[in-house]
Amino acid sequence: MNGGARGVSIFIHMKIHVAIVAVGTLALMGSAAAQWTVEIVSPTGTGGAEFYAGASGVRVGGLYADFWPTHAFIWDPTTGTGIDLNPPGSVRSNAYACDGEEQGGFVCDAEGNPQAAIWHGSAESWVNLAPSDSDESFVWGACGGVQVGSVMMFSGPTVASLWRGTPESWVNLNPAGSSYSFIYGLSRDMQVGRADIAGETHAGFWRGTPESWTDIHPKWALGSEAWDVDGDSIVGTTFDSNYVEHATLWSVSSHGAINLHPSWLKAPGSHARGGCERWQVGFTFDGIADHACIWSGTPDSFVDLHRLLPDPDCGHSVAWRIWREGDTICVAGWRMLNCWGRWDAVIWRHPAIDPCASDFNNDGFVNGDDFDSFAQAFEFGEGIADLNMDGSRTTDDLDIFVDHFELGC
Repeated sequence: MNGGARGVSIFIHMKIHVAIVAVGTLALMGSAAAQWTVEIVSPTGTGGAEFYAGASGVRVGGLYADFWPTHAFIWDPTTGTGIDLNPPGSVRSNAYACDGEEQGGFVCDAEGNPQAAIWHGSAESWVNLAPSDSDESFVWGACGGVQVGSVMMFSGPTVASLWRGTPESWVNLNPAGSSYSFIYGLSRDMQVGRADIAGETHAGFWRGTPESWTDIHPKWALGSEAWDVDGDSIVGTTFDSNYVEHATLWSVSSHGAINLHPSWLKAPGSHARGGCERWQVGFTFDGIADHACIWSGTPDSFVDLHRLLPDPDCGHSVAWRIWREGDTICVAGWRMLNCWGRWDAVIWRHPAIDPCASDFNNDGFVNGDDFDSFAQAFEFGEGIADLNMDGSRTTDDLDIFVDHFELGC
């Protein structure tokens, strides 16, 4: 070890000692046992996969061939195998949503145009939801027999759309005065997305009719969009005065917005894509790669899920949706391995308590072992020690780790 590295090592261990003394018994005893498990769920023999959504016993997404997802797919979580949903004759399809025995997404027609589609467990079951006077359409969410998404009209705008299982049930939810709109998520009584209002993209929600549109765009933002809703919480993205994306959490009742992007995170942008109870998932961009991440309602609750993957220094990852299965929260997403040029579907699992940012070794406890793991990663220049995602390992990363450690999580 050279002199500079030795000096950094001594500094790290001095700071570790001070922090452990400061924290005392609480941190040394550890938090409640809470551990992430990560599973790569791309079916064997395929070119890879993206994993978009799940429910108890169901996972949906798209299989890869060449460089694009080409076949909508259902995974069987017990066997790792699944069902190819691509209808005979279609060159491309993808599944973005699931609700019990129903799956939603799109199927390309003979001209290659995406058509909003639902399935009920087989390729032959697919139903084309596209209105007859439309060009492109997508289903982005499904819940309680309702499907939501977007429809691009012939020679017209793209409009927020709702169906109830048939093309005839299609409802155009585009708000009055909006030049375009999209819906990305829903609950049993609400749909969320974005609309163009006076030339700006505004997040908002509907309750089944165009007139019910409610604008939740913060006054300080240049743009905003909502992607998912659960209970009183809506998640999505706002764009600041420099048009940098920030993951955002809204309250349905108050319309108040919380910027989830940590002040210490040097990654220039973040996005929230899914929400469940008190958790939000999405991804950050560090200037080079996307990192899947999770929050539990505050900026400093941020946990980088990317560092839990095999080969975390090699590629990108995205977290898309989150749901509960019994006493476990499950996160759907995917990673891209630059080293091998492959996309893989991923599921992260955690006991249904708040994940802990300072459980660095992922053993379910916060104690000196986490400092040892962080110090080793720091000293060897591993990317997982770059906690603020500024592209280097510095004492700023150590400060962030110590701060979280002193909080006990």
